[in-house]
Amino acid sequence: MSRRGSHAVEFALILPVFLMLVFGGIELLWYAIEVGKVQSALVAGCRGGAATGINMFTDPFDRAGEYISETVSRTSRFDCISGDCDIIISESDLTSPEVVWMDCTVHVDYKTLTNFIPGMPEEITAESSQPITRPLEEEDE
Repeated sequence: MSRRGSHAVEFALILPVFLMLVFGGIELLWYAIEVGKVQSALVAGCRGGAATGINMFTDPFDRAGEYISETVSRTSRFDCISGDCDIIISESDLTSPEVVWMDCTVHVDYKTLTNFIPGMPEEITAESSQPITRPLEEEDE
């Protein structure tokens, strides 16, 4: 008996499942890479803004927003400079009389590559908190 027809039928049944697994894996990997890029850029931008707190002529919150916008746009496929990102910077609940903390949050819209995985998030959100550097107070002699 010839089994040529059964091989073709088996291949036709397995191919869609195999393609969904391959392209689904690519989609999940791409999403994980993009989340990592956005998170890393947010932390770098928030830290850069917090470090400018030593200069009394610049607002660390404004500088953090500029740094975050620049780093996310430079390191990922999202363009925050033209306003595609929602960047929120505020004083943190961690703030104490000794140290002022800033909370930085960025929201970017994520578009899937393949649409093979239903229910993928439509937004990437990253958060970071950084202490604002304050100038050392000179001791009275």
